[in-house]
Amino acid sequence: MNGKKKKCGLYMRVSTEDQAREGFSLPEQKEQKLAKANEQTQKVENTSKDINEILDNLKPTLMNKNNMVISNEDVQKLKNYTKDVKDITKTVRSVNDLNMVIKDFEHNSFEIAQENRSLKYQLELKDDEISNLKSKLSAKDKIINKLQAEKEKIKQELQKTKEEIDKSEVSHDDDGI
Repeated sequence: MNGKKKKCGLYMRVSTEDQAREGFSLPEQKEQKLAKANEQTQKVENTSKDINEILDNLKPTLMNKNNMVISNEDVQKLKNYTKDVKDITKTVRSVNDLNMVIKDFEHNSFEIAQENRSLKYQLELKDDEISNLKSKLSAKDKIINKLQAEKEKIKQELQKTKEEIDKSEVSHDDDGI
């Protein structure tokens, strides 16, 4: 590569409890990848022994003692070994990436949980404030209803008094005629 670092990200999510039960949760994905990495590592270890044996048994050519002879079968074993090493490297990277995703997920989950607790607390405070305001409003409504009842009573008394005054004026007029 040209010396530039490349970033890679994995996106994994479990949408439902069914998916988690079917083995698609992050811990289960991690466990599956670790099992695969362990299996591949064991395979490479076993093959490494075969490769060392091949190298130990190489024979120099008749023409040049610095050149060694290797069979086609051994060449294929070396190619397979190289492929296995590449595969395990890819799996190990995948496991490491998954570990990073899980750590990020756990960190984000923790932060979200803290934010949820904070929001719930704020909601409780607002609910208390709303309850207090409703209580005050109810008290004010009772006062208003009481005042309206008194106003109606005063209106009736005023009307009665007005009628009495009107009657007394009419009777004074009748007496004066």
